[in-house]
Amino acid sequence: MLIKNNDSALYCESAIRPKKSLGQNFLTDKNALTKIVNLCEIQPQEVVLEIGSGTGLLTEKLLPKVSKLYAVEIDNSLFQRLVAKFAASLAAEPGKLVLINDDILKLDFNRLDAEKMRIIANVPYYISTKIIKKVIDNLTKIEDVILLLQKEFGEKLMAKPKNKNYTSLTLFVNYFFEVKKLMEVKNTCFCPKPKVDSVLVRLIPRKKPLFQVQEDDFFNLIRSCFHLRRKFLLNSLAKSPYLKLTPGYKEIDFFKRNDKIRAEELALADYYQLYLGIKEFILG
Repeated sequence: MLIKNNDSALYCESAIRPKKSLGQNFLTDKNALTKIVNLCEIQPQEVVLEIGSGTGLLTEKLLPKVSKLYAVEIDNSLFQRLVAKFAASLAAEPGKLVLINDDILKLDFNRLDAEKMRIIANVPYYISTKIIKKVIDNLTKIEDVILLLQKEFGEKLMAKPKNKNYTSLTLFVNYFFEVKKLMEVKNTCFCPKPKVDSVLVRLIPRKKPLFQVQEDDFFNLIRSCFHLRRKFLLNSLAKSPYLKLTPGYKEIDFFKRNDKIRAEELALADYYQLYLGIKEFILG
């Protein structure tokens, strides 16, 4: 599904000056906003955390659908506009909408009164990876995550082996989540218009770990393999700044079968097999 601009629905309030330092590109197309909310399939009993409420257009559509909505906005001027915009709602249904003026990366999720919640966010490119890591750190409280991302970044999360977008980030995210593409959104649906299109993805936390690993070592192994992604794995591992190995790792069975293989050729399950063979050579 590809959402294009609907000129009659697209507007940008002249009183708002988007801040480049915060990567602000506001989704203003009403058709796109409606499609996103519909795709979220929100149930009346659910609690939602919206990251980056901005002008409140998405907040406005989410509020009638939820049991409780936490709306987080780091920009103080936008936050004050949200307080004014939703004054009637805040008074009519106390506690249903909670506006939070804070940096999502510093927010203590334990402050939020919910055993489980869903996260919905239009995410600036520069902070996308950090937000995903923040979610992973609080995974026991998360039902799912729906992110509107720069298309190139979203494609990294969904990439398959032997694809240019396939990176260590791909593997890191897919270890914790099942990743689903929901729709694409044209850059003309935003104000100001970004240079690239966006994609809406859903991250569904896996019910149990795919593999039993020491996660720091496992992810450092993957990062090491991608350190020099054009080189064979043995060369990348030998020059990695992320992982130190004792002599002998080059003789494991995995490399006897795959001595001329590159990082982008291996699926997550292949990295697990490599980990099993090499873990005894990893220095603590």
